[in-house]
Formats: sequence, structure tokens, C-alpha cells
Amino acid sequence: GEVDQSIIGYQNSWANVEFGRNREIWGPFTEENLLLSGTAPAWERLMIQVHYKSITYRWFFGFLETIVDEANVDIQRYIIGKAIEYKNRKNFVIGLGEVSIIAGPNRPIDLAYLNPLALHIEVDMNQRSNARNLSYNNAIWFLHLDWLPVGSLRLSGSFIMDEIQLDQEDRDEGRPDALGWLGRVAWSIGTKDMGFTFFINYNRI
Repeated sequence: GEVDQSIIGYQNSWANVEFGRNREIWGPFTEENLLLSGTAPAWERLMIQVHYKSITYRWFFGFLETIVDEANVDIQRYIIGKAIEYKNRKNFVIGLGEVSIIAGPNRPIDLAYLNPLALHIEVDMNQRSNARNLSYNNAIWFLHLDWLPVGSLRLSGSFIMDEIQLDQEDRDEGRPDALGWLGRVAWSIGTKDMGFTFFINYNRI
């Protein structure tokens, strides 16, 4: 048997701390998000979230799995995420953040990534990671929004970026951008006993 969700934590009006097995869901939807959604399996993680008025900051560090490669070496994989989100508590939400995957042979927990304010590129470029081979590290940056402009009309979207080439030389060598986006327009109508939602959805990775 396997426990899907099992957490212990503390929550008050401005902070939330959790430790245990759970999943992260970031974005306007539960199951259709491009990056972190409810369809992913649960994993062990430490999560800290703080609120101040309309601003929420969330950070987590999780252990994904251990894989044994062809040379019979254990490869540990971890996931780290941080995001800041603004809600006007009426009809608009926007969030921005990054999610990192780090791995490596017999790799212990990386103390540099335990810093909830350290960005992935800053850790890599300043060689603060405990992995000499940076190819084991990767990050994706994301932006998502959710808006009810009028009535029951809902506009939602997400944008993710794994790679973007700023130099023309890289583009000339055939290195493409690695981008993805999701857009959704939905309109809901309903009565006390029944409701319908009509929507148009488009995504591209």
C-alpha cells in the first residue's frame, strides 16, 4: 500500500507550514495546469507559505525518487519551487515563480536550494550547488493569471519557459526556445439545480 496524502503542519492567519506526503498545485486549474497539477503523484516535501494582505509567497522542497542507472549507481531526484502570487480578493489572481529539478549520483539534500529566496540561476551561476555537473539541474519559470472580468466570464492563462535564446548565435546554431502556454475562455450559466460551462481551451508546448 501507499499513502497518497499524509501531512503534519501548522497554520494561522499569516503562515502555513507543512511536512509530509502531498502534491503541489500551482496555476488557475486543478488538473489542467502546465507545470504542477493534481494529476501528478504525491511526494514527500516541506512547504512554507506566508501571507501579507493581498500577497502570498510559497516555497517547497521535495524528494521525488531514487533511480538506479545502467552502472548500478543511485540517482536522487529532488524538486524545489517558489512563487509569489497577488490576489485582489475579488476577481483577479496573478502568480510568478520557478520550479527546479535537481538530481545526481548519490546526491544529498542541497543546502543552497533550501534558501527560500535563492533563485535557481543564481545558485548555478555562482557554483553554490553540491553537484559539479550542472546538467543534472534544470528550472522552469512560469506566469499564470485568472480573471473574472464580468459576470461569469472567466479568462485564464499560463506561460512557462524552460529555455529562451537571447543571443543570435545560439539561434543560428539551431537552439530553439523552449516555451509553453495555455489559454482558456469560459462562460458559465446555471440555475439552482443545474449548470453549464462553455469553454474554449488552447495549449502549446
